[in-house]
This record gives sequence, structure tokens and C-alpha cells, in this order.
Amino acid sequence: MNDTEDITPREGQQRIPVVALIAIVLSLCALLVSVLEVSAIRSEQRVGVWPYLDISSSYNEEGFRIVATNKGIGPARVRASSMVLDEQPQEDLDTMIKTILGPERAFSYDVYKSSNPAGGVMSPDESNTLFAVPWTDATRDLVEALTGRFSIELCYCSVYDDCWLARLNEGEPEEVSQCR
Repeated sequence: MNDTEDITPREGQQRIPVVALIAIVLSLCALLVSVLEVSAIRSEQRVGVWPYLDISSSYNEEGFRIVATNKGIGPARVRASSMVLDEQPQEDLDTMIKTILGPERAFSYDVYKSSNPAGGVMSPDESNTLFAVPWTDATRDLVEALTGRFSIELCYCSVYDDCWLARLNEGEPEEVSQCR
């Protein structure tokens, strides 16, 4: 092509009308808006069923307890739970109590109350007592020995399989890709 050559359509060719170009641009804009709207609706749906498990401990005149509460607006499907002492997973409560207090002072399920919510669903505003003991000399010693060394972890998911790991007295649950 040289500098003097005309860039007008050759014989038999037609220019794309300006109206057609505007229609294409408007169609692409409408498609973009639709994609963004669908994304916003999906985000809204996920927030509408968001679970939020809080694990906390409390003391009163009757005893000590650790409670998990779903403070979210959707059900929490609890997939896994674990007890951790000195950053080591614990298999069962009885063995852990014997290790801490010694076999002569240890107590068993006849004194404490515990539950494992793994495999269940916690509705919004539902609470589950994970561990509770009435005050005795042995339970006071246990609670004192556990302070700062013990944690309970719950891994839970929403109905959309978004998952989190909540830990005793640690505030905001950590988002995880899946529960192990």
C-alpha cells in the first residue's frame, strides 16, 4: 500500500455501519454487566448462609466449661474436632487428664461432661458444651494446668463448602481450603 492509495472499500465490499458497531459495543457492555451481577448474587448467597463458630471458656461458681456457639446466620457443618495440649494432638480426654494430674488424682467421665460435634450440624445461635467440670480440688488443678497450654479446634464448613478452623479463645476463625 502506498501513501496515495485510497482506503475506501473496494467495489463489492461494504463498510460496517456505525450503528452495527454501536450495537456490538452495547452488547458487550450488557454481557459484562450480567457477569458482574451473577457474581454479586453468588457472593450474596454465600453471605446469607455464613456460619461463624466461636469457642470460648467460662468460669462461674458452679465450675468451668468450654462452649462452641454458632454466631453466624447459616448452619455450620462440623467436619473435624481436635484437642491440643502443648501443641500436641490428644487422642482422648481421660488419658490427657491422667497425664496432667497423675493416675491417683485423675477423674473420668463420671465427673466431667464432654461432647464432640464432629459430623454434626450446628444451627445459627446453637451452642454446644464441649467440656465442663464442676469445681473440686482436682478439677481446679486441672483447669489451672490447662490454662495457656490447651486448645480445642473445630473445622467447619458452610453449605457451599467454604471452610474455617476455629480455636479456643482465638477470636476470628481462620479460613481453610478444606477440613482434614
